[in-house]
Amino acid sequence: MVYQPKIAIIGGGIAGLATAYHLQKRHLESVVYEKKPEVGGRFSTLERDGIFVNRGALMFCRKLNPCFSELIQELGIEYKPVEMSRFALQLGDRLIALDQWSIFKSRLFSLSDFWKWSRLKRLLRSLDFDFSRPGERLLQWHGMSLLEFCRREVGFSRTMINYFVQPFASFAYVDPEEISADHGLFLLSYSVTPCFSPKRGMGDVARQLQGLLSGKIRVGCRINRVRNDDRGRFMVEVEGGEGEERREKRWEGPYDYCIFATGSRHVRSLMPEIDFEVFAPQTRGVILETTAPKYRPYDLLIFPKEGNAHGVHGGELRHHLDGRSFCGIFLYRPDGELGAVFENYKILERVGWSPAITVMQPGGKIVDVTTDKKNLFIVGDFFRYPCHESCVFTAKKVAETIVREAKE
Repeated sequence: MVYQPKIAIIGGGIAGLATAYHLQKRHLESVVYEKKPEVGGRFSTLERDGIFVNRGALMFCRKLNPCFSELIQELGIEYKPVEMSRFALQLGDRLIALDQWSIFKSRLFSLSDFWKWSRLKRLLRSLDFDFSRPGERLLQWHGMSLLEFCRREVGFSRTMINYFVQPFASFAYVDPEEISADHGLFLLSYSVTPCFSPKRGMGDVARQLQGLLSGKIRVGCRINRVRNDDRGRFMVEVEGGEGEERREKRWEGPYDYCIFATGSRHVRSLMPEIDFEVFAPQTRGVILETTAPKYRPYDLLIFPKEGNAHGVHGGELRHHLDGRSFCGIFLYRPDGELGAVFENYKILERVGWSPAITVMQPGGKIVDVTTDKKNLFIVGDFFRYPCHESCVFTAKKVAETIVREAKE
């Protein structure tokens, strides 16, 4: 008989759900604790009149996200290609589609800029962003910032950095000087590689996983603290849940394994003795409804920081047949002026999902899933190239580790 350990997973975002899924595939059961009333985190969607607006993750790429793409296929999720021509960069009153012909016609960049960009595209297509075995070039570039790389290695002009590199870097909610070059190149690679998006939004991934894990997910359960008992097993202090037990805090367990699938800011508060620290930027945003005819040809809107007085980064656009548009907008600043972008709008929901977003800074430590506590793991955006791929990659890695130990 194979040893059946008891496993607690804290966090019901894509990392926690994927971990439970990969454990279940290998015939091991787990319990997922999620403090919110629904699972998904950045992989949840707001549905309004048949329109699905993502609260976070937008798309995936088969080359850059092989583990996530494999999960999509296994779940049988329908998806569609993402067209770069439907992504728009707004400079003042100008809207420039992010396809090569539109950018060329904009006269925003010089012929020299285009030649350098073509050279960078060839480089990006040659890179293998292997999570477990990064190439020597990427290891070397990890020591410099994306800004330094673009200036020194590519020779980009200030205009090219401000109006092209910076908007792509800002998908990580940082500036080019705050992000390592290898991570920045990973983000830029999405612009030269075919990308796809689930037809019912990224939340479809969470919904499908939840259906497969029925009975093993406990929503509305906040974990306040995790501790080791005298036998080295884990007890979790739970608040909330269903029924009468909602009223009181209580300890549950013991668990043989504990997996943190929550934000880096939360880990130390749950278990202060863990030696774990990753930089996580703070982001705030809103989902809103508006009538904005000029944006209807586009699916994504990006504002560069250069000359940006209103503080809005941009986001996803979804359009209804009756003329309304639903927008997932993420702000650079809490005081961002949405009225400077949309004349008439109403906010449907405020979102903030900073804790799980981590950024590899120049020369920063590459964090693995293991911790200094036996049988305690951390999964999510804590690997070399933080994104939804690292969530599924680390989930799979932890599941395989636990299965291997269970057989020994």
